[in-house]
Amino acid sequence: MGSNPGNERCAIVVADLESSMIGLVVSDILTINANDIRPVPAIATAVGSRFARGVIAQGKSMTCFLDLSSIFTDEVVHATGGLDDSVPATRH
Repeated sequence: MGSNPGNERCAIVVADLESSMIGLVVSDILTINANDIRPVPAIATAVGSRFARGVIAQGKSMTCFLDLSSIFTDEVVHATGGLDDSVPATRH
């Protein structure tokens, strides 16, 4: 994955999964209401829908609400060579 030069809306989101903590570089942060999350459309494939908790319609675009626990399972992390643990996570 290439480097991200970042911008004023770029941020690092730290997600605490059951087996590890991960940092995700995001280009934008949205504020939504729980009522705005709609079910994943039936047209989504079985594989794709298992990673999504829902979709959020915003004007003419849609955003997928991801289930990070489904994406970063122990099996996936192991199969991809593991998470980069060069910077140890600390818990407070």
